[in-house]
Amino acid sequence: YLVSIHGRDEQDKLIYYASAYSYSSHWIGIREYDISGTYVWADSTPLDFENWNVGEPNDANGEEQCAEMYSDGLWNDVNCENALTFICKQVYTEPAPYTRAPTPAPSGYCPSDWDQLDHRCYKFYGQNQYDRKTWYDAQENCQAQGADLAIIYDRKIQSYLISKMKDVEFEVYIGLSDISDTEQFYWVDGAPIDYTNWNSGEPNESGGEEDCVEMVWNQQVVGKWNDIICTQESGYVCQKNIDASNSEPTPVENNCDDGYVPFHESCFRVLTSETSFQTAAATCQSDGYDLASIMDVYEQSFVETLLYGTNADAFWIGMTQNGVSGEYEWLDGWPVSYTNWAAMEPSQGSNEGCIALTVNGTWDDTGCSSNYRGICKYTSLVKPTLPPETPGSCPMDWLTYGNDCLLIRAGAGDQASFPEAQYICRTYGAQLSSIHSKAENDFILSTVQATNTDVWIGLDRDLNGAYRWVDGSSVNYLNWADNEPSYQAGDIEELCVEMYPSSGLWNDRECLQKQGYVCKASKNTLNPSLPPFTVPAITTAKEGSPEEQTGVSSGGVAGIVIGVLAAVVVAVMVVIFLMYRGKSPAVSKDPGLPPSIGFDNALYKSGEKEVSTVKIESMDPTSLA
Repeated sequence: YLVSIHGRDEQDKLIYYASAYSYSSHWIGIREYDISGTYVWADSTPLDFENWNVGEPNDANGEEQCAEMYSDGLWNDVNCENALTFICKQVYTEPAPYTRAPTPAPSGYCPSDWDQLDHRCYKFYGQNQYDRKTWYDAQENCQAQGADLAIIYDRKIQSYLISKMKDVEFEVYIGLSDISDTEQFYWVDGAPIDYTNWNSGEPNESGGEEDCVEMVWNQQVVGKWNDIICTQESGYVCQKNIDASNSEPTPVENNCDDGYVPFHESCFRVLTSETSFQTAAATCQSDGYDLASIMDVYEQSFVETLLYGTNADAFWIGMTQNGVSGEYEWLDGWPVSYTNWAAMEPSQGSNEGCIALTVNGTWDDTGCSSNYRGICKYTSLVKPTLPPETPGSCPMDWLTYGNDCLLIRAGAGDQASFPEAQYICRTYGAQLSSIHSKAENDFILSTVQATNTDVWIGLDRDLNGAYRWVDGSSVNYLNWADNEPSYQAGDIEELCVEMYPSSGLWNDRECLQKQGYVCKASKNTLNPSLPPFTVPAITTAKEGSPEEQTGVSSGGVAGIVIGVLAAVVVAVMVVIFLMYRGKSPAVSKDPGLPPSIGFDNALYKSGEKEVSTVKIESMDPTSLA
């Protein structure tokens, strides 16, 4: 792999070896594969060390997804098509070092007001605003109880903590910081960093002062990590081992049926046998229930904690695709309020229509005859009914569809790129339209057909390569044209989605293509007072032209100023879109293979038999001169 770097010693070693060559910079193996700022190493090792140059990475023009190392060791993001020398890294197998017998797992219990996962205890603080503390004070309070700020060793602990954040409405500190070394993050207990869960664009060391780490509580990204100034008062979560000196706690009352475990108002059961979807569903129904519906990220995370240690690859949940409407529906009749599709899912392949929860937590539509274990669920919550139609009407030029208003712009003067269209929709208090049923799709088609113009809808690929609606609603209906989505056309990635005017079918397309668009807003959020908005066209007179020689009237100047300002706003929105909408992960077309975390060698040409490399013989820092 291209080299990954995990500490100052390794960085200094590379600087020493690179000094033997006259090149000013070399490729290293860090790259962003999705939204700007989300970087990973090509060898999949954790991102626990960074050495960016001042002001980097800046993803200039949204075009810099790879990274070079200068001769002084500082890093810079750069376009991946540049031709540079590169540094490879290979881990050699060495004799296993002497190891002591493993430390036995602690025994005992948690204090009565702490939660237990395996042999560890956790407690959240900050529900009362006066209990919130700086990172330093939070760690001190944890230590006073024989604990530390929480160390998240793996995905299992992360999922567990997210499931406990259902009633948390504040950020919480964890035990990670780069206080002692601004380029290197460390856990407070000195544990190696084998797992990270950074939010997109993080860590960014904003202002050069963000040395501590918190988990965010916003439901869209709950549990993601963000670096923050350590003196900010926030909630926090402490962690310690179980202790034999603690009394055995009173068993928590379990009002669920035998074999089911509680989570808030619901009960879940993981079946022990691998069967087809139909058989798993029948097994749940024999209990009087259904395969599980998953209502939000908290239920998702709780279910994930039930699956660890099962040694299974996937589990049936209670979602299927309706063969008539094309919508994805829960067997228990609950509305689809949350989805967690894997990259490029749902793929809607031949004979696919039943949904499995994979061991890494994402959802995959697959053949119903596949054999997986099932997850059953029942709840005491009352199933919601469809809300009554909202009183009121939509303004002129907007169409009424249920409780929503739709604006369809497909005229010659209405052409816009995806980010421009989204900006225009937002000026009305709307978003590019989400579509949740065949009926809604047909309603939009009935108007679009007459325009003979492709129109943007609000679907694009998220940072994981899965499709999402820009308004945050669940993806429970898709209407792809044959052989779509294709993900790219030639070398151009297709990240945004349009509707064909002839059929209402959908196609993924390059986001900066200019075309029509559909806006959508609920009646009570729409801003009808704004005048119709179009993307301004700006022309510049050539030197010596009549326009320059004769001058422009004051009214013309005012018009130009207004047009320029509007164009600048739209241009800024496009730049922001490019900065926060990087390339999606390369995904294997073979469903049996995981997404690739490397990238194609753009410099290798067919027929060439060799490339030049910089070979590093040893990474032993003691060999430095």
